Amino acid sequence: MSVKARVLIVDDEPDVVVNWARVLSRDGHTCVTATDGEHALALVESERPDIVLLDLKMPGIDGMQVLTRTLAVHADAAVIVVTGHGAVESAVEAMLTGAIDYLLKPLPSNDMLRRAVQSALDRRRLIQENRRLREPGMQG
Repeated sequence: MSVKARVLIVDDEPDVVVNWARVLSRDGHTCVTATDGEHALALVESERPDIVLLDLKMPGIDGMQVLTRTLAVHADAAVIVVTGHGAVESAVEAMLTGAIDYLLKPLPSNDMLRRAVQSALDRRRLIQENRRLREPGMQG
């Protein structure tokens, strides 16, 4: 049984946002969307998403700024960078900043999107469990 998540989809291409929200909603996830960085950051604050699917190249506040600011206010968010402007440097920067995954658009299939979200949820759960077990009083 897969865990259902609150997913924030951030991309300046409305068709991408609509398609990904449709796919993930069919799987039982709750999706909220933004087509710019400013709106995305407001939704991070109000919705506290489990997963953020984040485009890097956007007008105004770009994806790297959204990534940094998201993790500063909501460290438990699992951010998956999904961009059509892939470069080794941006992938390394995103992962060092705290992204949990880095995918290139266009995604070859909706199954790749589903697998990335499930993998991020699994990893997020393990990180949270590890943190819980390290809390004072939790050691055997």
